[in-house]
Order: sequence, then C-alpha cells, then structure tokens
Amino acid sequence: MAAGGHSRGRAGLLKEVDMKIWIPGGIVGLIIIVAIIVMLT
Repeated sequence: MAAGGHSRGRAGLLKEVDMKIWIPGGIVGLIIIVAIIVMLT
C-alpha cells in the first residue's frame, strides 16, 4: 500500500505507522487469501 518512491523523506514517520497498519493488515490479508483459496476449491 505505502510503496513510497517519491515520498522517501517521510520514511521515518511511515515506518511507525506501517507497524500499526501492517501487523493487523497482514493478519487480515492472510484471512482474505485463505478465504479466496477455500472458495475456489
């Protein structure tokens, strides 16, 4: 989501925010991926 190419100056700020977004986001992403796999099979 936050693939900063031109906004590299805010990398320090984004890193702290990323930890708060990515940890729950990663869990949600895994659930979504598993749900898709279950629906397809």
